[in-house]
Amino acid sequence: MRFFLCLLLMLGLTSCQSREEKNGLMAKGCEAAAQGLMANSEDQIDSISAQTFSNSTYGSGYKSVELKANLMRDGYLEDENIECIFYENEGPFGIGYSAEFIHISFDGNDIGKDVDGNIKGGINDFMSITDSVGKATR
Repeated sequence: MRFFLCLLLMLGLTSCQSREEKNGLMAKGCEAAAQGLMANSEDQIDSISAQTFSNSTYGSGYKSVELKANLMRDGYLEDENIECIFYENEGPFGIGYSAEFIHISFDGNDIGKDVDGNIKGGINDFMSITDSVGKATR
């Protein structure tokens, strides 16, 4: 019995991702979402200069990710803010963490699910961006 209790405790401790790792995963997903929006343009993200993570106004389990990006646009660097919303899922003992992409606001685009779950910005754009986020965060 002690063996199983120790095994369960060790599994829980070793399976947990730190808050920094979870934030890093969401930041990577948010950057991928922005890249997905720019897929048909010459614009590119040169670098990310700041990251901010907070609880979202969407409710419990939702996280807001704000990135300050340096975009290369027409040969010039421009600052641009990117805001993404993710829904965090985590199994018992921290096993099976995932962050589901919900929404992005970037460069005049507002795409994803709103607070009520309605799709804004078009279902095709939302599905394409969700796919880009999924590939980047696997």
